[in-house]
Amino acid sequence: MCRPSTVAGARQSTKRPQEPEQKLVDKQDPHDGFSPSRVWKHLGLWSLALTAVAVVGSKLADAGIISSELFDNCPKWQWQLGILHQLFLFPPLMVRLYHETSGTREHMFWGVTIVSSMWGYMVKDFIFPLSMTFVVHHTLCMLFCLIFLFGFDLNHRQIAIRRCAPILVAMELGSCAFNTHNIYPGIPILTAAYVVVKTASHLSTLYFIYCLANEPQLATARRWQTMMFWLPLVGLCFVRQQFAISAAQDLDWSALIFGASNSSVHVDL
Repeated sequence: MCRPSTVAGARQSTKRPQEPEQKLVDKQDPHDGFSPSRVWKHLGLWSLALTAVAVVGSKLADAGIISSELFDNCPKWQWQLGILHQLFLFPPLMVRLYHETSGTREHMFWGVTIVSSMWGYMVKDFIFPLSMTFVVHHTLCMLFCLIFLFGFDLNHRQIAIRRCAPILVAMELGSCAFNTHNIYPGIPILTAAYVVVKTASHLSTLYFIYCLANEPQLATARRWQTMMFWLPLVGLCFVRQQFAISAAQDLDWSALIFGASNSSVHVDL
């Protein structure tokens, strides 16, 4: 008479261990694996990878395999490498970020990858002599990266990533146009593209900053972090735009539009 109950009890006991396993699956944290130590590893890997590329390029230049021509105390090939980085790495990463659903582990991964790649992009330049302007610029960009990654707790980092990533990418596209204009001077079409892209970059950045500043969850809970991020960027946009305005004034737009090649004529617009 006791055997059926014993068998039933055994069957019931075999089912119980499955319940905690199901709960563990349901409670997976999308932030799991992106602790500060893990983020620092991302920063270090990107720094090492991009610095290694710069070192290899330097060795090739020393061997005469590639040009060792300098521009603003920095190898010209380094500027060209930076243009490729700004043009073909940052935009695809941002597209990938927005392709993923917000709040997922994949979304966090691509957001951290964008900022880590920018950090490494800045770090690699310090192996070459830099003017004080670029030292300040790179230092501020690296500071923004740290605020971006560590200035928000896990509950707000996802929102910050989604709002801040397009700001970084928009600014770098403007820098890409600036770098192209500088290392290939005297080409009217590149100067015109620089003025247009730079202006569009700043307008886009100001729009994304507006979205960041008015994000309800960040505006109430993390106002000081967002202000530390976007207030300097607003000033930086206006300062950088002055260079684009100066280039626009020095360009003969009528000659460019009607096919003439002389861009040295000064036109007051």
